Amino acid sequence: MPKYRISVCDGNECEELTANDPEVAKRKMTRAMRKRAKKLRKDKTPEGRIVGEVREVNRGILADKPMYTGKEEYGTPSRGGRRSRKPKSESSE
Repeated sequence: MPKYRISVCDGNECEELTANDPEVAKRKMTRAMRKRAKKLRKDKTPEGRIVGEVREVNRGILADKPMYTGKEEYGTPSRGGRRSRKPKSESSE
């Protein structure tokens, strides 16, 4: 019986995973979130957020509070700040 339940959800659907170790569960959650964000970027989904969490399962009952939570945003990239160009030096001629 798995000790940790991982759920990764975007706006439309959720994915349930399981793990027996808390560190493995955290890595699985992160990997699943990245994988789903990459898929949605390729599908050119406008923008959104993926939320993941890891909860401990004790005798078939989920814990009230998640052990780990994470979120990843996808879609149009945020606009970066202004970049200035370094002027060319006169002595290089």
